Amino acid sequence: MKALVALTCAAVLGAIGYFFWGEYEAAQERERIAHFEAARSACLDQLGQFAADNYRGDATPDQRAAVMDCAGYITPDDVEAAGRSLLAAP
Repeated sequence: MKALVALTCAAVLGAIGYFFWGEYEAAQERERIAHFEAARSACLDQLGQFAADNYRGDATPDQRAAVMDCAGYITPDDVEAAGRSLLAAP
């Protein structure tokens, strides 16, 4: 009987650990997604500013470097959209 109680306790503790490990991993994934979205938003802002300054001829090498650092966060479509928004602006 003691063995059965010990086995049941071990199973319950294992299930609890499994549940909380899943919660921990889900929280980590949400944190990674939030970081990615924040970085992407900042990069899109930098891209818009760079595109506007570049259109006027005022872009600096630091701005260009900052946009190049955003390679994992922006796509070629984002770059094209930034250029189109400048051409469409009055």
